Amino acid sequence: SGVCDMQESDYTEVTVKPIPSPIISTLDNLTYCEGDEFSVTFSVDITGDSYQWLLNGNAIEDAINSSYTANIPGVYSVEVTIDDCTGLSNELEIVANPIPNPTISSINSLIICGDEEILVEFTIDITSDSYQWLLNGDEIPEATNNTFIATEVGTYSVEVTIEGCTGLSNELTIVVNP
Repeated sequence: SGVCDMQESDYTEVTVKPIPSPIISTLDNLTYCEGDEFSVTFSVDITGDSYQWLLNGNAIEDAINSSYTANIPGVYSVEVTIDDCTGLSNELEIVANPIPNPTISSINSLIICGDEEILVEFTIDITSDSYQWLLNGDEIPEATNNTFIATEVGTYSVEVTIEGCTGLSNELTIVVNP
């Protein structure tokens, strides 16, 4: 006779909230030399209910705004919370490269006797993309190799640049004994 019983059921509405996908960026340089003072301001591309900035994966105390200014090297990211859902941003790393500490040497004598020809070869203990040899503290034009042959008396040194950081070597002095 076609009678159907209607049954009521309880139901729960489920709302799926998206996990935020924040992206951090900066207009500042991320590479510095050890000992340089720097300030890098990071910002995040989405507006959240709350923010927590991280350094090397650890929460930075009181870093709870939409931007953060860093002054120490490390890996930075931010957690952004929207509607109780938290998402972690990409990471940006501030790198402080070491300053080279080159040492020059020579197997030749640095003491020249009388009228002897001055011919002293200097070598350096560090490989680099950039060398600048100096005589008495002044640049020697076109002296940009990892070795240098000196032909005059004076004090020699070399500036070595690696990854944008420049270090000055020890000094060696060529003298003439009459």
